[in-house]
Amino acid sequence: MSTDLNVKCERFWSELPTGAGEAVWDSDPSTNAAVHLPWFQPHFASDLPLLDVGCGNGTQTVFLAEHYSRVLGLEVSESAVQSAKQTYPGVEFRQYDLLDEEATKALHSELGDCNIYVRAVLHPLPDESRAIAVANLARLLGKRGGLFVIELAKAAKDVFGAALAAGPDSVPKLRRVLSYGITPANLEDGMLEQLFENAGIEVVDHGSSLLLSTDRLADGEQLKAPLNYVVGRLKHS
Repeated sequence: MSTDLNVKCERFWSELPTGAGEAVWDSDPSTNAAVHLPWFQPHFASDLPLLDVGCGNGTQTVFLAEHYSRVLGLEVSESAVQSAKQTYPGVEFRQYDLLDEEATKALHSELGDCNIYVRAVLHPLPDESRAIAVANLARLLGKRGGLFVIELAKAAKDVFGAALAAGPDSVPKLRRVLSYGITPANLEDGMLEQLFENAGIEVVDHGSSLLLSTDRLADGEQLKAPLNYVVGRLKHS
């Protein structure tokens, strides 16, 4: 991530109240990773490590660890990493910046080829940073790894705008994110596929889904937002 966004993310996580579901995206795995598992599992080699890139406080990571022999949660915010370690001491977590090429090369040198799960990491990045991020994901994949990326669709911006306009008591958790200058849903539809293509990653599956957030509108209705996902593997010449 850009240095500016790193700082914003660290502030967000360091000031977030402790406890499950405090972040707008921190939904139960039954509505997230468990739903995604059938989409990516056929494309992931079962003997490879799985990296949960952008793991936050580890809610999805602990579910993934039930299905793969080695799972490593990676997050740019050190505060989030520490929270995850305290909450889930049996799962491995590390601080990692997806825009750091040298750290990426070192991680691949240590672990070898990896499967990768990425949930809502690319959409707030500046345009110029996304290609770097996906290129580093390709480095981590190597020849055998599979990649699953799920991100907020462009239409989520309109959903969020309507939710914010519903009144001052609507979507307080989304308002918290925005107060840190973190801007969601800045990813054009079709851009995931283009980023994969540019990084030499073959798209083997894609589709749409829905984020069932932990936030509520003023009338108590759950905030839901559209998602797009892509599954890929490195192309081989």
